[in-house]
Amino acid sequence: MPALSPTRGPQAVPAPTPVPSGPTPVPTRVSADALDLLTDLTAAGVLDLAAVTDVQMVHRRSAGYRITLQDGRRWFAKRAQRRVDGTWSADLTTEGANHRVALGLPGVRPLLPRLVHARHDILVTECIDDHRHLDDHRAAAGGTDPVAAAALGSVVRRLHAAGRRATGARPVNHAAAAVGTWLSPTPTLVAQHPAGFTELTVRIRAAGLAAPLTRLAAGWRSITFIHGDLKSDNLFLRAADDDGHPAVRIIDWETAGLGDPRWDVGSLIGNHLFSWLAGLDFRQGQTLADWLAGAEVPWPRVQDETRTLLWAYDAGPADDHPAPLDAAGITTVGGYAAVFLLQRVTASALTAPVLPPLALAAVQVAAALLTTDAAVELLS
Repeated sequence: MPALSPTRGPQAVPAPTPVPSGPTPVPTRVSADALDLLTDLTAAGVLDLAAVTDVQMVHRRSAGYRITLQDGRRWFAKRAQRRVDGTWSADLTTEGANHRVALGLPGVRPLLPRLVHARHDILVTECIDDHRHLDDHRAAAGGTDPVAAAALGSVVRRLHAAGRRATGARPVNHAAAAVGTWLSPTPTLVAQHPAGFTELTVRIRAAGLAAPLTRLAAGWRSITFIHGDLKSDNLFLRAADDDGHPAVRIIDWETAGLGDPRWDVGSLIGNHLFSWLAGLDFRQGQTLADWLAGAEVPWPRVQDETRTLLWAYDAGPADDHPAPLDAAGITTVGGYAAVFLLQRVTASALTAPVLPPLALAAVQVAAALLTTDAAVELLS
């Protein structure tokens, strides 16, 4: 079979392709890094380099590759990058361990891609090409999709209900880690990033969010296995089956662990809110009210979608529910949704000299969720 040839620069020339016996693979030029990965996987007995017909790089925090094999199988391989200080760009040992914990929970296995191979610097799972990202799914449905929201609420409840029986899961407190970044940033963190990050920390304190964020982090309850990073990039859906419910798959379990189930629910709500805010036209006026007035997707539709998600999560026998959504539970979910919004703002603030309008809108919505009854009004 023809070998894959490394590409080291613009002058690279594909290796000559001999005439194969049997099905003809697609000749593919790959980077030296990709070829190193494939060589490592071949040495580990995971695949045969000669059977690889295509490799596509996916730009993420870790180097990701979609690998197509001659027999039609498609895998996604993630490789952590070693930084200058010797640390790794991702903890794939922990992600692989969390993936195995989730696969072992009753009723949860269908939510994850199959795990093919895992070690400290490489993680390989099956590709889920028949699913698409949550945001793409919602966009195709006109901006909101209550049916998909119900499916998400249902599968996350299933994860949390089964997760109380998880063994070997490490405890996590994502709220405390996030709040510490804003309220107690290290001098090194401030010095390493543009003024946008400093502006964010100042706005958080000026809005009176320090106290409610501190209380929120202190109220964390580690009672079941959670995913910890539920956002559009990690949520995939497939068109509805005969029963009318879209199939859901969840990837990237690096931050999973024994934690507060309301964090996952708040992350889903925050993700919906941030996606909606990202679609606003910030050229219309100067205030949040101006921007919301011109929203392409009306606010009542967003409310219906979030309430449907919560209804699906809260359905079922009360004695089997890891986090009943009474008024206090909804307030906490709203607080965690606010933290999600602030985390998304932080991602842009770390590279921006000033906060863009989307970030300012997200901070205002987060403040309303943390300091008023907006969470109960929005989500009840």
